[in-house]
Amino acid sequence: YSYLPTSGLVPLAGFVPSLPVGGVAPRVLRHGVLARSADDIAAAVNAIAGPHPDEPWLVPFPLAPGPASQVDVDGTAGTALDRFRFAMCTHAGNVPISGETARIVTEFADRLRNAGSAVTFLDTDVSEFDRATRLWARFFSFLMGRSMPGAVRRLAGLASRGLNPSLDSYLEIERERDQLIREIDSALADVDVLITPVSSTSAFPIMSPTRSRGPMKGYGPIDVDGAPVSYPAATCAFGFRFALSGHPVATVPAGMTGDGLPVGVQIVGRRWDDQRLLQLLQLMDGTVARFTPPDW
Repeated sequence: YSYLPTSGLVPLAGFVPSLPVGGVAPRVLRHGVLARSADDIAAAVNAIAGPHPDEPWLVPFPLAPGPASQVDVDGTAGTALDRFRFAMCTHAGNVPISGETARIVTEFADRLRNAGSAVTFLDTDVSEFDRATRLWARFFSFLMGRSMPGAVRRLAGLASRGLNPSLDSYLEIERERDQLIREIDSALADVDVLITPVSSTSAFPIMSPTRSRGPMKGYGPIDVDGAPVSYPAATCAFGFRFALSGHPVATVPAGMTGDGLPVGVQIVGRRWDDQRLLQLLQLMDGTVARFTPPDW
C-alpha cells in the first residue's frame, strides 16, 4: 500500500530525504508513505501530519481517521463499501496497458461491485493527456531552473529556454495547471474516487540506466505485450498528472499475474478530502485488496 496526501497537507521536511533537484520535489515529484496495511498507512500519516517549523504554511492538524467502523459518509455511519461511488479509467493518451493488467483491473472492479459499490468505466481520459504531459515537462524545467544558482540558470537557459522562463511563461504554466485541476475535479464531481492502473505492466526486472545527466537517469523501453513502450510512459503515464495537480492518491494491491507478479491500482480522491480516502483504504484492506508477501 502507498499513500500520497493532498499537496501541501503533510510536511516532508525531516521525513523525506532531499533530492538533488531541490525545490522541484514538492510540486512535481511528490512523496508519500509505504506500508503493508491501510491501518499502518493511517498511523504513519497521522504521525507526520500537523505543524512543522520548517513548513509553516501547511495545515496544522492531524488528518488520519479513526477505525474503519467509524466511517461517516454523507452523514450516515457505516462500514460498507456500497456507500462509495467509483469511476474506473484505463486511458492515458495512447499509452497501452498489458492484457494481464487490464484483466486484474476488471476483476478489481468486479469485487467492488460484488461488495455493493457503484462502479462505472469512463470512456474517455480524465484530462487531455498530451497537453498534461507538456505542462508537466514545462513545470519541471522551470522548477529545475529555479533550483540552480542565478549564473548557472542563465547559462543553462541558453541551451533550454524552459530553465530560465519569463514571469509571463510561469504564470501561463500556473493557469494551465489550474485548468488541469479543474478537469480532474470535474471527473470527481459525481463519484467519490477515480481508479486507474498504477502502470502499464506488472512489476518488471530492475533495469540499468542507459544514460545519465547529473542526478537524472534514463532507462530503455519496457515490453508491454510485445510492444516497446518508453520507460516514462509505461511507469508514469497514469500518475504524473495527479502529482502535478496535487490530488491525494493511494495505491493498493489488486491481484497477481499468471507469473506471480503483483499489479496495483491507483485510487485518486478529491483534494483536501484525505480523511475519506484514508477511510476507504481501510475498508478495502482485507476485502477487495490484500497485501500478499512474496514467496521468496
